[in-house]
Amino acid sequence: MCFEDFTPKLKHVKVKLWTAADVVQHSFLVQDSISSLNLELCQSYDIRTSLKVVGYYPSFSVCKGFIDTEEKCRKIHTSSRNVFYSLHLDLPKGREESLKTHFQLDKLSYDDRIPHLAKVFIGDEFYADILCRLVDYACKYTNLNVKVLKWFIKFGALKKSIFRELPFYVIYHFLDSMQPGLSDLVFVEECLKKLRFQIWVDFSEKHVRVANLFYQVRLGGERFERRIRNSGIIHCCLLHPTFLYVADVLKYLDSPRFCDRFRVLLEKRILEKNSQLPVPNSVIRSSARRRRRTLLLHLYWTHMNRTDNRYAAASESLRLIWNSLPDPFITLEEITAQFRTFSHRRIAKIYNFYSLAIGEFRTAADIRSLKHLCRSTIRRRLWQNGHWLPDGIEKLGLNSEYKSYLNLEKIDFWQM
Repeated sequence: MCFEDFTPKLKHVKVKLWTAADVVQHSFLVQDSISSLNLELCQSYDIRTSLKVVGYYPSFSVCKGFIDTEEKCRKIHTSSRNVFYSLHLDLPKGREESLKTHFQLDKLSYDDRIPHLAKVFIGDEFYADILCRLVDYACKYTNLNVKVLKWFIKFGALKKSIFRELPFYVIYHFLDSMQPGLSDLVFVEECLKKLRFQIWVDFSEKHVRVANLFYQVRLGGERFERRIRNSGIIHCCLLHPTFLYVADVLKYLDSPRFCDRFRVLLEKRILEKNSQLPVPNSVIRSSARRRRRTLLLHLYWTHMNRTDNRYAAASESLRLIWNSLPDPFITLEEITAQFRTFSHRRIAKIYNFYSLAIGEFRTAADIRSLKHLCRSTIRRRLWQNGHWLPDGIEKLGLNSEYKSYLNLEKIDFWQM
């Protein structure tokens, strides 16, 4: 131990138990066991503790035996205390609290060099991990998926923070349970309250789950929609680099809401790849001009993510979005004026990509056609009246060509 480790203020260490072996070995402390459990112990245990971390945590214990006294516990966890023994500087027993006493100390540290042990405890992740594996097993190997998930989401012993950090494999079961036939909106609302679906979107490539979630939200009405808007999941879907979720969003919304919150996230996604934005980052007071700049930034982001294996998906996402928007098409002059730092060749590539996607080569920012504005108005009215758009369009009783047009499918309107 170095001299700088000696301080005039007494410090205490706390030890967090991660593994099943540790919990068994410390059972006299953390579970009030009268006697040690007769279990085969292992030195390490593979656990998943959060959405992003897969950890391999070694057992604290240095032997296979049980820790059945506080003195033995201290010797194992504070080996640096031996220096104090040799210098006759150890803490008097009268100053040392029992490890079973839940006394409050100002600051407890995880630094294992501190020689005074104050607390041994089981982390919340330990029990949460066991429950998650139980739920996963039940959903995979029984026909009680919804029943198990309803029990789990209402399990009051778990902190809210645990639900917000559930691993992907559990979130998948919740999303898979939200089929169109599910009629328990109380269960859906509880899921929207406690689970962070928007984080899952960034790591998933199964779009049907998002469609099912949005369908349930639409059935739940304004209260559910407020939760889904505040979560930011719609923006995450629109800015997913695989473009998988655009079609699903446009079954739920009549058109994307390119608001200031969306623009901020869009700029962040662009800056993750580039050192600067392609347009001047100046304050624009006019909401119409801010929206126009957001549309240009979205075009640039789509063009930037159009890799060889995603070119068709990127083009289709632009087609869908611009078939839903009432805004005038972007012109070559606008792109040239805004992307001033780009070469003429690069600007031409962006414009050609955009024009081929929407099927139009525009020289002026004209008002959209009457038939398109009718489509936008009908879709907006259906959305305002609480319809899941494909269902609402089906109920209009139109022929198949008109229904396809309203559903944003590829169709030659002049053949209708």
